[in-house]
Amino acid sequence: MTETLAEAELYRPREAGYLTTVETDDGTIKLSGIAAEGAPELGEDVLEAAISMLRQAGAPKPNFGAGFAVLHRGEEAWWLLMHWWLPGGIASHGLWRADLGM
Repeated sequence: MTETLAEAELYRPREAGYLTTVETDDGTIKLSGIAAEGAPELGEDVLEAAISMLRQAGAPKPNFGAGFAVLHRGEEAWWLLMHWWLPGGIASHGLWRADLGM
């Protein structure tokens, strides 16, 4: 069976780039952003909420004290994807969602 995605589901290029470095009790996180065309602008309130969430989330132990996160302005929601580097070359994963109107 072959299924195709609707036009709205097809990949489209996104703007992406570095936002800031976040210091937490567990280490340093490099925060980048990515945005769908037509998504709301990244306001200071959204950025501060994302930074606060990263600081509150904590990290699995043991870890290398380094991680990376992506704040994605999607077509339907804000997404925050968090990864901490763990022993064995593994990246842990956390995911949060918020309505675009936050």
